[in-house]
Amino acid sequence: MDDMLTSSDSFFGQQTKTSYATGMLQPGVVALQGSINVFDERAGRAGAGAVPLVSWGSIPTRANVNGAIGRLAPSRAWAAVQLSLGGDFSLAKPAKDQMKRRVPIFLFYLLLMANGNFIEPRTFTNDAVGAHGGHGALRKMKRAAAKALLALGVVGFGFAKAPIPTASILAAYVLYFFLTPGGPWRILTTAFQPTAERGGGGASKL
Repeated sequence: MDDMLTSSDSFFGQQTKTSYATGMLQPGVVALQGSINVFDERAGRAGAGAVPLVSWGSIPTRANVNGAIGRLAPSRAWAAVQLSLGGDFSLAKPAKDQMKRRVPIFLFYLLLMANGNFIEPRTFTNDAVGAHGGHGALRKMKRAAAKALLALGVVGFGFAKAPIPTASILAAYVLYFFLTPGGPWRILTTAFQPTAERGGGGASKL
């Protein structure tokens, strides 16, 4: 694997201070009925009598924020398994869950920036649970949404009361956001661009 694709060099790795020697894989779901020897290379070719009850894997794209959203929900995976066990395999390959964008990409960027106090984007990764507990992703997203609404309110109030100073400050921030080498825009567009779109393989840098 290319060193640039390992998670120690990724947006995720930099923010969580963790690394994985083999990189990180996007999630997938597979449920098989029957026995199969995963250590036998011939088993896959021979089929080994195993029946896939459900098979799904995330394909990172810009539309699903590099695999961060649009994952197969556990309830839908289990419903597919139950249906397949009854002989109906219509949901065994839920490709339609390869998914519609749930969050507009620029709104997602705004939330990431709000989570980093508008200085840099910060992910919503769950914190490690310590003596005082950890902050979960959902809690972080709610707090980021509150910060984003507050920031929009402040900007709106600023334009109403002091439009010229507010516009000047906002213009300076826009320059910082888009034009700073290694700044927020560069981080966001690099972190959430699948490797395939950068001319590499199908792996994700995130």
